[in-house]
Formats: sequence, C-alpha cells, structure tokens
Amino acid sequence: MILLKTYKAFDHFLLTLRSHRRAFQFVREHRLWVGFWKYGWVSRFLIFAAMIMGLKFMGIFATWINKATHSDPTQLMSVASGMFSDLYQKGLKDLFTGNTHFIMLILLEVIIFHVIRRTLEVRFGNLPEPTLKDFIRAQVRMFFLSVFSIVAGKIITALIGIPLGMMGVWGFLKPIVEKIVQFYFLGFAVVDNYNEQFHLKIKESFKYTWRYAGVALGVGVVLYVLMAIPVVGPLLGPILAGVTATLVMYEVSDLHLHKREELDKVAEDEVSGMTQETV
Repeated sequence: MILLKTYKAFDHFLLTLRSHRRAFQFVREHRLWVGFWKYGWVSRFLIFAAMIMGLKFMGIFATWINKATHSDPTQLMSVASGMFSDLYQKGLKDLFTGNTHFIMLILLEVIIFHVIRRTLEVRFGNLPEPTLKDFIRAQVRMFFLSVFSIVAGKIITALIGIPLGMMGVWGFLKPIVEKIVQFYFLGFAVVDNYNEQFHLKIKESFKYTWRYAGVALGVGVVLYVLMAIPVVGPLLGPILAGVTATLVMYEVSDLHLHKREELDKVAEDEVSGMTQETV
C-alpha cells in the first residue's frame, strides 16, 4: 500500500512538472490576465509590493552587467561566478530562508485567486462572478494558511528528524528534508486556492491535498524557482502555479464533479422557479 501511494505521488509529481508548459499555453490561449484589476486598488498595491520585493535582485544584476561591460573577456567567467555568489548571499538566501516566501504568497494571492477562477470558468463554462468580498476572504485565508504552513512545516521537519537523528544521518539530510517540506507547503498554498473554490476548510484542504502530495510538490518546486527571477518572477510564478495546479487537480481529483453537481442543481432550481412563476 505504501509503495503504491509513493508511486502514485511520484507519478503526480512528474505529471505536474510536465503540465507547466501546457499551463503557459493555456494562459496565452485564454488570456487569463484579463480582469486582474477588477478587485480594486488593494490588489494593485499588493502586486506592486511583490514586484518591489523582486527588485531587490535587480541591483545585483545591474552590478554584474556593469562589471561584465568593463571586464576583459577572459575574466567573464570569474565575474559571472561572483554574480551568482552575490545573488545567493544577498538575494535568495535572505528571501527564501525562513518564512519570507509566504509573505510573497500573501501579497500575490490576488494573482493566484484570479487565474484559478478563470481556469475553472474555462473548464466549467459558467461560474458566479467573483466580487471584492470573495477576494478579501481569499486573502485572509491565505494569511491563516501561511501561519498554519509555517507551524506544520516545523513540526513535520522535527518529527522526521527524530528517527533520522537516531541513525546519525540527520545532519546530512536535514537541508534536503527542509527543502522538500518547504516545496510541499509552498505548493499546498496554491492547491488550497483550488480546494477553496469547492468550499473546503483549511484543515479539510490539508487532508485532501495530502492525497495528491505529488501535485503540491511539483507546483511548489517550480514556483520556488520562478519566484527567484527578478521582477517578472513574482508575476509569472503564481500565474503558472495557479493554472498548473488547477489543470492537474481537475484531472486527477474529483472535487470538480461535486461542483458540477452543485451548478446543475442551481440550474434545475432556477428552471423550476421559472416554471412555477409561469404556472
């Protein structure tokens, strides 16, 4: 049973990684960016704040370009090596150690919320128009989910470390385990936006997403990398993550079937009401 679940999770992981390409094509084909600004000035401020955080890396690249321009061609490799070192020490290390990445997710929730709604609209054909109130509810949920993820991540890492520590390999495996847990919860934060559309509470969403751990891990790995790209990363990452999570979860899970039943019931009720008024 454990081997079967592991194989299924790995299969979902590979499917999710491959699906990022078609997610990009899906975004272009259906113009999912349309309507980003309808949530008001709050959404614009949050996206702007996320982009400002991304600008932190621009100084590193600008410094490198200036050095590369005035350096001898034979020294370019040395200059490039220095840039990547600075990028890690001054940028990635500060931004993606600790819990700062969840701050980015909170700021970028409007993008994830929007593209997941738009993707579901394409799949279902008709969904109620989201309001500013819906976005604010999703924003608050992302805040509490981030707190939950930080706490749960530390607990899970500590629990894994107990048996590994007894075997004397914890020091070697600790950074690997920490990254895997970080990738998973980063992806879970995006998949939860999908689950939220079907009225799952955070606790229910966590249990449900665990059944599709490979999806959350695949989304989290790519999102982690994309968010490190200056300026465009904070915009491109959540868009691809949200669409990929929706496309894959739509294929491998059954939540959308329940939603379809709800929509059909609403339609039947409307028809029934119109019939009674006519009579």
